[in-house]
Amino acid sequence: MFRFFMVQRRAESHLDFDVDLAKDTDWKKNPAYYVQYAHARTHAIERKARELGFPLPDASNVDADPLVLPAEIEILKKISEFPEVVQRAADTREPHHLCYYARELAGLWNPYQQDGVRHRVLSDDPALSSARLGLALAVRIALAGALRLLGISAPERM
Repeated sequence: MFRFFMVQRRAESHLDFDVDLAKDTDWKKNPAYYVQYAHARTHAIERKARELGFPLPDASNVDADPLVLPAEIEILKKISEFPEVVQRAADTREPHHLCYYARELAGLWNPYQQDGVRHRVLSDDPALSSARLGLALAVRIALAGALRLLGISAPERM
C-alpha cells in the first residue's frame, strides 16, 4: 500500500502521508484497497458464474453489442484508454498516471457492480450475461495490468 501512496501524486507535488489511512483496510477509504477491491470483485463474479454454470468468455470472443447502458459505455471507454495511459506514464516517467487511471476505472466499476438491479451481471439473458462477464474480464485485465506495473498485488479475494 505504501507504494501506491508514494506514486499516486506527481513527483513535484507535496506529499502529506497519512499512515493511518495507508494502514486502513476499508476499501471505501483507502485508495489502494479501493482499486484492489474492484479487481477482487471481478474474480468473485467469475467464481459465481462458474458456480452457476455460466460459460466464461474469452477476451478474444466477447460480443459487447448488448452493453448499451451509459455506465457500461463509460467503463468501456475507460478500459480503452489503458494502453495510452501506460504509454504516457512510461514516456513521462510519471507513474501517477497509472494510479489515477486505476482509481477512475475502479470508481466506475464499483458503483456499477453494486447496482445489482440495473447492472446485474448474471441474468436470464445469456447474451447480456456473456457481454457483462466480458466487461468484468476487461476490467480485471486493465486493473491487474495497472497494479502489476505499479508493483502492487492484485488479489483475487478480499
